[in-house]
Amino acid sequence: MLRVPILLSQERNGRFSDINGRVVGFGESDLQGYYPLGTHNILFDGTGLESGIYFVRLEAGDFTQTQKLVLMK
Repeated sequence: MLRVPILLSQERNGRFSDINGRVVGFGESDLQGYYPLGTHNILFDGTGLESGIYFVRLEAGDFTQTQKLVLMK
């Protein structure tokens, strides 16, 4: 589970991808929408994925944040 601090209330979108840039885990719409100010939990379900390195990229206006995830099974 990721804890993501949201500093501004605004529309967000994001995606989970593997080391090769392929979108995995969630569909495009699962990380899109309005998030109010505060800290939010985002559940990354690695079921069906191999152990490896994955990335979550969150975008909001001019702000972009990328976090690396290591999935070990």
